[in-house]
Amino acid sequence: MLSNSYAAACNLSRTRNRLGSTLQSKCGTDGDGATKSVRNKQIAIVDDAQDCRQGLHHLVESLGYKCQTFETAENYLRSELNGNTACLILDVNLPGMSGPDLQAHLIADGYRIPIVFVTGRFEERVRSRVLTAGAFGYLTKPLDENALLNCIDAALNADR
Repeated sequence: MLSNSYAAACNLSRTRNRLGSTLQSKCGTDGDGATKSVRNKQIAIVDDAQDCRQGLHHLVESLGYKCQTFETAENYLRSELNGNTACLILDVNLPGMSGPDLQAHLIADGYRIPIVFVTGRFEERVRSRVLTAGAFGYLTKPLDENALLNCIDAALNADR
């Protein structure tokens, strides 16, 4: 689970190494050994829980991605990232516009942004709705970092 424990940190390190190797084999590296195109990938996180936003932000940046966080769907829509996001990690239950409603809004506007949903409350009806609409994952909190990283990897490597 996404936490500060030593075991989770070791597990996360192994997962980062695996994901980093996958990205290097698919993207190559630049002169200083960093993965090409990783620096150009912008991941957005929309979650109203500050601790979750901060934890996800740290995880995503530790993988070498640019990352920006938002407390609400409306804040994301007003940002320069709207429509220019390589992957969106999106909470289901947000104040104002919900995560699934943001997904529907983006699709209606013609954006095909890969989305990974996170939620503190599993609901099969919502899970089915967002996955049918094209989400790359529906994960429950506390998050399993391997499952999250697998979803991010799939989202970033998908043909849109």
